[in-house]
Amino acid sequence: SGGPKVQVANLVVQSVSYKGIGLDHSIPDAEATGSGQAEVFSGSAGGSGGTAATGTWSKPHPNDVTNYLGSDGAPMAFQPGPTWVILAPSGTRVST
Repeated sequence: SGGPKVQVANLVVQSVSYKGIGLDHSIPDAEATGSGQAEVFSGSAGGSGGTAATGTWSKPHPNDVTNYLGSDGAPMAFQPGPTWVILAPSGTRVST
């Protein structure tokens, strides 16, 4: 709110579980290994008519690359340019 405007070519909302870490378990830590739901928003910077797609993400091991797959099981297409990934708590509602 009130900060500078930013533009990205792709925005991924990756649903993940969180667990508490630290001595009193009060620090939330994202579980980014495994699999789950993903929403991918792509479009040209400053343009209109972008796309939104629902799919899944998969990262079996910590050193693996995260794969994003569409509902047909094929890799999701991303626009060239900056991509931001939001690690959202499971159950987060995403709307366009």
